[in-house]
Amino acid sequence: VATEPCNIDESISTCRFAQRVAQIKNDARVNEELDPTLLIARLKRELAELKQELVVAKGEGAEDELSAEDVEQCRALVLQYVARSVDPREPFVCGSVPRMRTSFR
Repeated sequence: VATEPCNIDESISTCRFAQRVAQIKNDARVNEELDPTLLIARLKRELAELKQELVVAKGEGAEDELSAEDVEQCRALVLQYVARSVDPREPFVCGSVPRMRTSFR
């Protein structure tokens, strides 16, 4: 940017160009082609994990009565979780819905 009177038009043009360039926004993304075999394998693995989560959430396949050892194990899990000897961001996992209910009684 020059301040001489003979360069004013070019300086104004340069400033306008700089304003337009400053308004440009890029959204860069990696162009990747997924191998269909890898995609299918990943989706099957995800499906299996979701089915397992559903079984746990519904409480299917769970035993009706918990043994004294199971109850004690559930209590130990709760005490360990409450004492923060595990990472608090980790989910509380005890195996089944009935075991979870027992854990918090």
